[in-house]
Amino acid sequence: MYRIVYSQKTDVGRVRENNEDAMLVVKPEGEPERKGILFVIADGLGGLPYGEVASRKSVLLMDRLYRANKAFSDAGWLRRAMEKANAEVYRLNQARPGELPMATTLTASWFRGGELAIGHVGDCRVYRIRAGSLARLTRDHTTDRNTLTRTIGAEEKVEVDLVETPLEAHDTYVQCSDGLYSMVGEEELAETVSRYSPAESCERLTALANRYGGADNVTLQVVRMEKE
Repeated sequence: MYRIVYSQKTDVGRVRENNEDAMLVVKPEGEPERKGILFVIADGLGGLPYGEVASRKSVLLMDRLYRANKAFSDAGWLRRAMEKANAEVYRLNQARPGELPMATTLTASWFRGGELAIGHVGDCRVYRIRAGSLARLTRDHTTDRNTLTRTIGAEEKVEVDLVETPLEAHDTYVQCSDGLYSMVGEEELAETVSRYSPAESCERLTALANRYGGADNVTLQVVRMEKE
């Protein structure tokens, strides 16, 4: 139905010493119509120890669970997979009593056929740009002071948002960490991805984030739906 063209990029930024973001694209070698393509992004909590460990473990676990899935009957597997990621990071925290917990945000977008399903915990975002108009498809799990209210690993249980929406030809989706959208405004983001290819958009948006301060790690995945 659609041909998916995508690119991704991560950058440490201009302030942080370490990159605590993680990203992954899982494209199955067989049965792409049934399994679709999975895009995952995680932002380890800055200021907490092992934030990069939590983010990387989470995306790798999503990879493993996706590849092991035999059913794919509905998008509920995304929620279950993210709950398992939470349980794994929480278990690692329990094995380190007396230390600050590691934690991460986690967002995964699953493109299959004419549908997109998003599993979401934290403050990474998924935007849709359709006919030049931008819509945010996820809700930040933060307080008014930008303190995270939901993360992977901090608590024994986590509530996972699940968003499902139909795809249209020429849609472009941007999945990104807060290091991008805290530096680059939504209007400029939409203009950039509307004008350029996914690969060029990744380069230009990362450069803009760093030009405007680069206060955090910058990670983004740009996905475009093209009619076959």
